Amino acid sequence: MDDATPTEPDDIRRPRHKMHGKRGTWFELINKKGIERNWIWQLRGDNVIRGDRRSGIKAKDFVAEAVISNEKTSPLFEVPRVVVETMRFDVKALRGQDVPIFWYLFAQARFQGIGAEEHVVSIQALKDYLGTPRRDRILKSLDKLMATEMSLHVNMPGIHGRKSMPMILSVEVDGDTVRYSLPAVLRKAVLWSRDYTWVDINAIARFHSKFTAAVYIKTCYEAGLHRSRRSNIVDTLDRFRARLGLPEGTQASVLADTIDRVREDLLAIDGPRRRFNITFVLEEGYVVIECSSSAKKLKEIKPRPMTVKSIRQVARMNGGPLAVPPSRWPSLVRLRQAATLLGTSVFTLADAWKLDVFGAAAYPETTFIGMLGDEFIKLIDEEGADEVLETWLDKREFPELGGRRVVEGVGVEKSRKRKMVTIVTVTPASREPDVFVEDLRLGDEVGLLEYGIAQPPAVLISADIDDMDIPF
Repeated sequence: MDDATPTEPDDIRRPRHKMHGKRGTWFELINKKGIERNWIWQLRGDNVIRGDRRSGIKAKDFVAEAVISNEKTSPLFEVPRVVVETMRFDVKALRGQDVPIFWYLFAQARFQGIGAEEHVVSIQALKDYLGTPRRDRILKSLDKLMATEMSLHVNMPGIHGRKSMPMILSVEVDGDTVRYSLPAVLRKAVLWSRDYTWVDINAIARFHSKFTAAVYIKTCYEAGLHRSRRSNIVDTLDRFRARLGLPEGTQASVLADTIDRVREDLLAIDGPRRRFNITFVLEEGYVVIECSSSAKKLKEIKPRPMTVKSIRQVARMNGGPLAVPPSRWPSLVRLRQAATLLGTSVFTLADAWKLDVFGAAAYPETTFIGMLGDEFIKLIDEEGADEVLETWLDKREFPELGGRRVVEGVGVEKSRKRKMVTIVTVTPASREPDVFVEDLRLGDEVGLLEYGIAQPPAVLISADIDDMDIPF
């Protein structure tokens, strides 16, 4: 095999191969028999499951469920890892409701098919999502998002490095209909992505601070990983300030109050939106955020009942040319519990697991549930099939159950059949007065201080102030 990266000491000083950095990562492995196997992890190929082959939405009826009054279900939307890790925008230029509106538009684009150049949403849907009756506030937010720049660091064919773009490319309002476009780089990054996280859309609408969403999405990504691959967020105050998007020179009191607000938002997540626990600790100049697993707890689910004949058939499934080692086969109880969780048969689930494990062992360079095949097999061998089954269920999509919609290319969109779902809603009390009381406390410090430049003169706050002017 042609070596893209020198490995021998005598070759290190030689000129690099002309394809260096373009082929992927170089692997050298030695198996138990002492046989060496080398290959290059290709960054392209039809065998990679990318964003254009994933639905991006987990909900029975996304439009009906993505409302702030929904206390029964929690619809999820997919955010690629490249967006989680590299998206940067000027948060202090936005207002309190601008951030949730952006993520709602992103989720709607994912739902409608993000490969399309234009998407449609209604003003009423935005009102229901935010829990506000005010049309003018939504229109101001759309204008603000078009005027705010963001950047992504991408590595795709024809697009490399950090690219700047507006958060929303264009917006056209016609009565109750809003037609908008997302930047082409963002859309292509989603379609090209190979790893991702699931985010509760209704949780973002409830945050009082505009700085919370970025931290929350990062915790969602870590919670979706297996515990052996999960990392806590451990930042110094200066690094956490940069994570929040606050500029250098931010006053210590403003930073401390902002951290308190983010902490209160994260710990206040409840109901069906609380898929995992969050521990937020601030001590000795460090911010430590730890999250548990967002995978479903199979041990708490009642196993699907099976007859003796069916049990024997499942036991015989792991045979033939596609058989996997017994150590990589989950127990029958876990398979039954997983089948109950997904509402499918044990045979369908066991067959999908068998094919994935066999495929990961046969094709280690192929991506499975966001990791390479050899990493997937190594995780099963280290942690056991029963435990990895939970992570597999959370990250994998099941096309045979209607869980995946294929988008054939950029601009190609397929119609989606919507399932009607009855949602018990609770009429939300107006939360604007509470936000007023909390935000006015920081109105002078954050809104007018420009984050620590000079103390502004006293400002008379009238009773009809618009909370669009309040930074949180």
